[in-house]
Amino acid sequence: KYRGRNNGLCKTGNGKKQARTSMKPIALSLVNAKGRENEDAWYVGKNPVFVVVEGITRPLHSDGTYQSPSEAALAAKQCCQAIGLFLDAHYSSSAKPKQLLRSAFWEGNMAIEELNRGKEQTTLDFSQDDYLGTVAVAAVLKRRKLHCVWIGDGGAAIFDHNDHLYFLTSNHVASLEEYREGLLGTHRDKMKVWRENLRNKPSALYMTYGALTGETKAEEYFEEVSVVLPKGALVMLYSDGFYPFMMKASVRQMLRKNISPRALIEEKCIDDATCIAFSL
Repeated sequence: KYRGRNNGLCKTGNGKKQARTSMKPIALSLVNAKGRENEDAWYVGKNPVFVVVEGITRPLHSDGTYQSPSEAALAAKQCCQAIGLFLDAHYSSSAKPKQLLRSAFWEGNMAIEELNRGKEQTTLDFSQDDYLGTVAVAAVLKRRKLHCVWIGDGGAAIFDHNDHLYFLTSNHVASLEEYREGLLGTHRDKMKVWRENLRNKPSALYMTYGALTGETKAEEYFEEVSVVLPKGALVMLYSDGFYPFMMKASVRQMLRKNISPRALIEEKCIDDATCIAFSL
């Protein structure tokens, strides 16, 4: 039996909030060490619905400082809320779980489109002016099967009762980031290529990546999976900043006990680190 206690309210990553239910999910979001506003958001629903969204950091100001207040944080919150509320509202519908999740992601993409209204691709320079965007992962639990859809470098991981890795979503962004950093030119030049030539270009003859920017082509980057959970499974939905921490046995042991591992990792967060975890 599942009873969500946060009543489906979307929470931005402020490093303070936690959500618990009778199934004992725990959610935490830790701020980065870059002096930037936390740009992650998460959602735990009234039904077994879970969402983690990461806002894509806006271009730096000419003096090297981050935007404040952060539009990326706003984008994450709006997108997360759109996905989570849709999943909660339609959880009991006859729709197949994967289609339900894809439809919810489309709602999240449309929330970003609304924020980007007035931005035309032909007028963007992709250096200082770019679309708002997010990457995301969402899951619904039905019986003992976890249905998951994601886009970008966040994802989901499942460890079995022996604490062995049972399942991990794919991440196609990491290799592209290595390619980007190997390009000639300034950081601004590299990011221009990253945004203009590699993002949401599914028909390109080279490797590309997807993000929720309101562009319709983002849908072609939705990845999906359904996994029957093993006995004693620990499930984690995470932003990419949490990935190195979830691979630590000490962190997983605390999450299984519904204890926040904040004290273990808070001072080590280079990037925003968000996770929703529960065990069965």
